[in-house]
Amino acid sequence: MCSLLQIDQLLLLLDCGWDDTYDVESLRPLNNVIGHVHGVLITHPDPAHLGALPYLVGRLKLSVPVYATFPVQKMGEIFMYDQYVTRHAVSDFAAFNLDDVDEAFARITPLKYQQTLTLEGPGEGFSITPFAAGHLLGGCIWRITTPEEEHIVYAVHYNHKKERHLNGGVLDSFSRPAVLITDADNALGEAVRSREALDKELREAIMATLRRNGNVLLPVDAAGRLLELVLLLEEHWDKQKLMYPLVLLTPMAYNVLELASSQLEWMSHHVGQMFERTKHNPFSVRQLKLCRSVEELAKLPPGPRVVMATLPSLEAGGSRQLLAEWADKPANLILFTGRAPSGTLAGLLQHNLHSGQAFTVPLQLSKRVPLQGDELQAWQASQTAHVVDEDAMANQHAPVELPSRMSTESIGKISRSSSGSAKLLLSSSASKRASANVLIDGFVVPEGAVAPMFPFEDDENEYDEYGATLQPGEFQQADGRSAGLPMEMDIDEDGPDREEMPTKVVVEDTKLIVHAQLMQLDYDGRSDGRSMRLILSKVAPRHLVLMHGLPQATEILRDACAEDLYPVNGQVHCPGNGETVDLSAGTASFQVGLSDGLLSQLQMRQMGKEYALAWVHGVVASVNTGKLPEILPAEASADEALEGGVFIGDAKLSDLKTALEKEGIAAAFVEGHLQCSGSVSVKRTVPEDGGIILEGPLSDDYYRIRAVLYSQYQVC
Repeated sequence: MCSLLQIDQLLLLLDCGWDDTYDVESLRPLNNVIGHVHGVLITHPDPAHLGALPYLVGRLKLSVPVYATFPVQKMGEIFMYDQYVTRHAVSDFAAFNLDDVDEAFARITPLKYQQTLTLEGPGEGFSITPFAAGHLLGGCIWRITTPEEEHIVYAVHYNHKKERHLNGGVLDSFSRPAVLITDADNALGEAVRSREALDKELREAIMATLRRNGNVLLPVDAAGRLLELVLLLEEHWDKQKLMYPLVLLTPMAYNVLELASSQLEWMSHHVGQMFERTKHNPFSVRQLKLCRSVEELAKLPPGPRVVMATLPSLEAGGSRQLLAEWADKPANLILFTGRAPSGTLAGLLQHNLHSGQAFTVPLQLSKRVPLQGDELQAWQASQTAHVVDEDAMANQHAPVELPSRMSTESIGKISRSSSGSAKLLLSSSASKRASANVLIDGFVVPEGAVAPMFPFEDDENEYDEYGATLQPGEFQQADGRSAGLPMEMDIDEDGPDREEMPTKVVVEDTKLIVHAQLMQLDYDGRSDGRSMRLILSKVAPRHLVLMHGLPQATEILRDACAEDLYPVNGQVHCPGNGETVDLSAGTASFQVGLSDGLLSQLQMRQMGKEYALAWVHGVVASVNTGKLPEILPAEASADEALEGGVFIGDAKLSDLKTALEKEGIAAAFVEGHLQCSGSVSVKRTVPEDGGIILEGPLSDDYYRIRAVLYSQYQVC
């Protein structure tokens, strides 16, 4: 999911997702435009919406502001840590590293829902506002407001329904934006059954498997839809007092739950009420066991168990390892809680979901193992040669000169600063000479001294109650970044002092015979096709842009929306991958000034607290002076109409009924119409576009009712 939006001189990157292949070639079209982008808007924290952000920042040197909500910033970082650690363990993953992840997410400017931020620079006059989208924690709909107060809405992967941990999205609250950019990805999705029925089917499938002594594998994401499943299963295990192990298997297991427990204000009212009622954080789990590796999982007591493991695509991680172990046993269950991407192992299994018999799939298993024997010796020899070459080059271009006088304190400073970045390498003989010089230096007799003495130097360190104050600069790497990670990952249990051992990736190709039961339930948390059509027709944008969907899904939603938006002159556009849609206005607009003479003639009518409206009849003065053109008064001819009636506002029939009753006019609703005294009826136009029809015989009642109706509008 990645798009470019250009409005006048402002160029925005809408999301920067990546698929499971992490193929750099797929991002090649961004190389030519990344230097011209002025900002990035992120909607959701999963790799499908921000997976390429570490690559763009770390490798393509993207240096513009990135905007997202606070949970998207934090959960997205966990997503990308999990992606790197999981893939690096089984391959020579080089698309990005942890430093790139740190740098990318440090660039994000976090916003709250409905917090408006005014842009600067090329975006001066523009503002952006995030609104709740549902689907994932912190997921948002972006509203971009132009200097002309036109609204452009960017809404992808939204969910209008309320869930356990999230409230529904608010896309249906928008009305008539200039442009709505959305996706057709789930246009073929059928309406999900009630949440109660779906939860019951999931619980029954899991319990039936456990009772026949089978294991249940749920491939899940790292920090998105996982939270909904954690609440559901934790609640069931707690109520039923189940003894079967319920496990979360991911390198970031502890981090994701700790972070989720601090984000309750971004979640649903259900979660907040649960916390207020029980004084227990829903994500301070009691039944769920956390494991960071398959080795930790193996330490649990033997027996049937339920494991939620990353990655959901089964391309790597604990889910792929457990699949290889459990797939050949008919008693086990592989339970998918969402639609897997095509081209992945999970997608292949879902394609055979209803085969009803065992089948075979190709499987490539890989793992990282330490180098041994000849390979280890060859690696050590290459490292030794590399160090010698670096030492020779350092001595040739920048020889190390030790000062004639040096205290032990300054020696310590050099050692600490050099150990954190490019290390200061000395040969053994050089080290001995340096040590000898330092020791001898202490016994040099200073000039004017009556006897040999050690030199005295003032201590320039600052001290507090804990000792000498540490300087952060002493622990910086050569490129200026901190050597540590911003969050405690606990990936290496042996500690940072353990020497890193050289490793290699060993790959084994095999055939996996799938005897286990396969099942798929819709916990994707996205609006179905019918709901999408109803929401889009209600929003009624002037331009609707559909993208990122299967051709069949896009075509079905395009035809339906074209029919729904035709009465309100809405247009539907469906650009393909790499295509551009031009939505420029058909008429040009200019900024002009009003002369004092014209301004004094205007009859301004106040429209609310901030706006006033008036008819203008004038002529534009010369535009070649280099100044702002002015409109001067113009006299109209006798047969020229200066102005006409304009009704501004949206009168509601319920408000009109109340106003009529205050004037002593009887009114009642009959089949959606407002029937008034004197056989006068008031009804909405069909389709409802804000128009109102007043029907009835011309009489005193008719004109009285019309006067009350006019009072509901601002008339200019």
